[in-house]
Order: sequence, then structure tokens, then C-alpha cells
Amino acid sequence: MKTNICLPHKAIYVVCFICSLFFSRNGKAQTFEYINSSNKSSEALTLVAGKDYYFVGGRFEPENWFYSVPYLIKLNIDGDTLFTRSMESSKEGQDQIVSLVSMKKNRIGILAETDNMLRISQQEADGKEVWSYSNKTIEHPVAMVVNTKNELIACGSCASDGYNNGENTVCVVKLDTKGKADWIIFAGEGERIKPYGITSTTSGEIILVVKHRVQKNYEHFLVRISAKGEILGTISLSKADLDEVFDIKTDNSGDMYLTGEGKTQAKPVLVKLNTTGQVVWQQMYEGEPGNYRAYSLAPDGDRGFVLAGRTREAKGFLIKTDTQGNQQWIKIFSGIDKAGFKKVVVTEDGYVLAGVTLSGNKNKAYCVKVDRSGDL
Repeated sequence: MKTNICLPHKAIYVVCFICSLFFSRNGKAQTFEYINSSNKSSEALTLVAGKDYYFVGGRFEPENWFYSVPYLIKLNIDGDTLFTRSMESSKEGQDQIVSLVSMKKNRIGILAETDNMLRISQQEADGKEVWSYSNKTIEHPVAMVVNTKNELIACGSCASDGYNNGENTVCVVKLDTKGKADWIIFAGEGERIKPYGITSTTSGEIILVVKHRVQKNYEHFLVRISAKGEILGTISLSKADLDEVFDIKTDNSGDMYLTGEGKTQAKPVLVKLNTTGQVVWQQMYEGEPGNYRAYSLAPDGDRGFVLAGRTREAKGFLIKTDTQGNQQWIKIFSGIDKAGFKKVVVTEDGYVLAGVTLSGNKNKAYCVKVDRSGDL
């Protein structure tokens, strides 16, 4: 069945994939394993969980690796494909969906890069688009968050004429609940500067993770922005054992949690900062160092945290910690070649992960749900 959605800027069409679905059930949780087995290369970059569904976003290559197309998959709680849709692409670059967030009224927010520009949309759970917003200034969107007022805030890289000596910089845009821009600001100066993550506190403050080069070395810092778009200050991360930062979360008290790859050892790390940016604790996790990193972090209520990413051997992993970041267990998805997870979310009965695997010399979008012990 073909579904059409009318858009102001881009047309959406249905792409039919032949999907292989593998299931395993136990008494602890409803679990599943999903691999896109079409003959097209694909990759899952982001994931969001609803009441009775999961949306997976990413990209696929219709013809070859020279360009990609943003696509969206909806799965039910059993891991069955409900629909697969893709955005029309310029066929000239790596167009993709980079972030999905849950919103009120059972809707989702979608952040995509199309034709070297940012595109944000809000969509009903059934796939109907509510509104969309595009901005050509922000050429490479990176991350998005929804605040307590159900407003979307996104960051990315953008060109600047009278700022940062005319070099590319960091841009942030905040949209109201109807998809209109409240403000757009430049939020970082430096050489080879780029945002890596964004979060919002319960008070409405926005916090960015930014990386730039200083005297041939790279440094990370946080940019604090008010709900009105005013730069409140920056916080250096030089005292944290972080060589790469890929995700940031905040709790109700305003404390911050960052994950990525360690500096002293190239292994997954989780760092807690207080509201002023001081390191409270930091934990580094087991495994052979070297391109071994966590891409995604999810708080697990009073159970602690879960981290997901890839090992040095290109295996997907899931780490479960307590509230102090101490590792409780680690699950390596050893049966998957060249795999890694870009996103993990917590559900009532387990954890859902999205990423990529290799099948028949092609990358394949991969999604798996495990129970609270990490088992299928």
C-alpha cells in the first residue's frame, strides 16, 4: 500500500524493503532482532520509542555509496515493520535522518539533513506530518532535543560571514510548538569547531557539547544557552577523561552526564558533572582500547544508566551501570560483523538499540530489543 504525504519542501514516498525479522521471547520481556535485508545498503542512526511502536531513522543508498537518502522505519513492539518511508534526496550528498525525539500528543520530532541543509518536522505516530521547517544556513545538523514546553532545539554546523573570522561555526535554532523559529544563534568560536550533542534542563537552559582545535590539539567544552537564546557562558572539559564526546544528558537537579571515548585509554567512558561543570565522578569500562567508544547514553531511572556503541573489533555493545556509573554487566553482540550501535533507549521492560551490521558485503540497518539482563 502506498502512502503519500504532502510537504512544503520535500516529497515523501514509500520505499519497499524486504525485511528479515528474527524473534526470541522469554518471560522477562518482549524481545526481537531486526535486520533490513534489502539489497540496498542502509544504516540506522537514531531511534525513539512510543507507547506501542518504535521509529528508526537513518539513511540508505539507492544506487551506490556516492549519495544517500534519509529514511524512516516504523516497527511495532514485536519488531514487525509497519512502514518504511524515505525523503526525496538531492542525489549529491549524504542526506540522512540524524535525530528523533518523542513529543507530546504521541508525536515525534525528526531532524534531517537534506541537500546540505537542516530540516525539522513534527509527525503523528501514523506517519502524517503536522509541520516542517527548513534552514539553509545550518548545513550539517547534528543533534536535537525537546524541552519541557514541547519545543524543539537543534544544533549543527553552519557558515558565518561576520562571526568566527568567517569560518564555519556552531548554530542553534529553537522552534515553538507550531514549527516557527523563535531564534537562531551562533554559539561557538574556534578552528574546526563542531557540535556533538545537545540537551535541555528542566529550567529551560540549553547545553551544547562542542569540539574545536587549539594548537594542533582538540578540546571539548560546553556552551550554556538560555531559553531566550542568550549565551550564558562556556565550561571547559579539560579535567574530564574525555577524548571524544558523543552524547549528553541532564537529570532533574541539573547535573550532566557525558559519554564517548576516554583520553587516557581509548575505551568507553561515562562522566558526571555538577551544575557548575565540576567533575563529580568518571568511569571507564572494560575492553581492549582503540576505537572503542560509546555513542549513546540513556538514564535508566533509579537503576543507573545504559551505554551503547562499538568495540575495537567492530562489535556492538551494551553496558549497564548503577547510579554511580559502576559497570554491572556488558553485552557484546559477537555474532554480528562490523556492527555498532548509535542509539539506545530505555523501555519499561528492557532496552532497544539501533545501528548497523554487515550482510552480504553491504551495511544493513540493525535494531534489537533485549531484556533488562541484556538477553534476547
